[in-house]
Amino acid sequence: MTLPAPAHFDELLTTRVQALAPRALRPGECQTPDGAVCALCHASRLSYAAELEVKQKALAQFAETALEGIRPEPLIPSPQGREYRATTKRKMFRNRRGFALGLIDPDDGGKLRALEVQECVIEPPVHGRIYGLVREFLQSPAGSPLSAQLRHVVLRGGATEQTLVLTAGELSGPVLRSANRLSKLLSARVSSLAGAFLYEDASRGSHYLGTGRAGARPTFRKLFGRSELFLRVLGRPFLFPPFVFSQVNPFLLERMVLSVAELLELDPRGTLFDLYCGYGLFGLSLADRVREVVGIEVSTLSVAAARRNAERQRAGNARFLAGELTAERVGTLFRGLRTSDRVLLDPPRNGAAAGVIEAAAARRPHRVVHIACNIDLLPAELRRWKEAGYRLTRAVPLDMFPGTGTIETLVALQPA
Repeated sequence: MTLPAPAHFDELLTTRVQALAPRALRPGECQTPDGAVCALCHASRLSYAAELEVKQKALAQFAETALEGIRPEPLIPSPQGREYRATTKRKMFRNRRGFALGLIDPDDGGKLRALEVQECVIEPPVHGRIYGLVREFLQSPAGSPLSAQLRHVVLRGGATEQTLVLTAGELSGPVLRSANRLSKLLSARVSSLAGAFLYEDASRGSHYLGTGRAGARPTFRKLFGRSELFLRVLGRPFLFPPFVFSQVNPFLLERMVLSVAELLELDPRGTLFDLYCGYGLFGLSLADRVREVVGIEVSTLSVAAARRNAERQRAGNARFLAGELTAERVGTLFRGLRTSDRVLLDPPRNGAAAGVIEAAAARRPHRVVHIACNIDLLPAELRRWKEAGYRLTRAVPLDMFPGTGTIETLVALQPA
């Protein structure tokens, strides 16, 4: 099959997927109550085995056309290709009939509309059940005050334990009382629900936790239950609040951390600089392989969680700094960098901040690993490294987001 070279990986993948016959769907699976099939991801058309095969072919062609011929290693599959997502969300859409609580479906003109899927196959089934109960409550008189202010409904956690986050325009008395009624209903009917929060989002932004100033502390109320989410990775316990970033696919985390360690070629005499460190997943998982870990992150909640995790794990050689990652900050942080030191970057979806890559490269670290969750942004990030005097030595793709049109990619770089 001869295909034109697309501008984006998802375009190439979609072209290949649409050339295949769609799989048969169970009643309600990937569909709205009126029978409309969800096309937001490829899971409605393909089994995971078929998706992996198509993705590998699309990745090879993308590498030829967009990565200047660099050949990534074989795609590492997700141990669980469906029902894997540990963060899911629904947006509140208001209409003439009242409201719709659904997935976000942009039309050709960019207008957002609700897609009320009954069973999303990349989410744990219990998530769909909880969203159904929330929808029922919002339609009742008791749910009216919350419904009027609700922005998003978010679930964090997998099949065994979940935390609910309701984002609302204000946390007034009526809204809080309505949310408390909902939390009591859910805690009585869903035994795996471990906690619930009401989060204030006055920004009216598109992000499910608002679009406020980076690093600002959120305003929220705990409705019931635990205050933190829990993960165990490579035998290490991690706790973090439900308002900070974490990977949506917990089934690939251990393989991801081990791959990062391999690519970094850690030196026990050196320091690991963990840029965009979050709650300390990578730095603490690798702390016993280096002399010191220094992490930096703009989110004060994430840094506080990383420090608590370090104390819990007795990682006395790890320290975490709160602050925006800028070229100036990196230049200061890397002053006196040694050949035994290593640098890890795990920036957000829109990539490393302006000047960060260039400032890091100017200090000539011996080995760098850059994590790109958006493969379409990878060519631009690699060009920045190349122009700063670095070359790519390995690229390891992981299928962190089954069903979707992107791939998490780990790239190892060293001075050219």
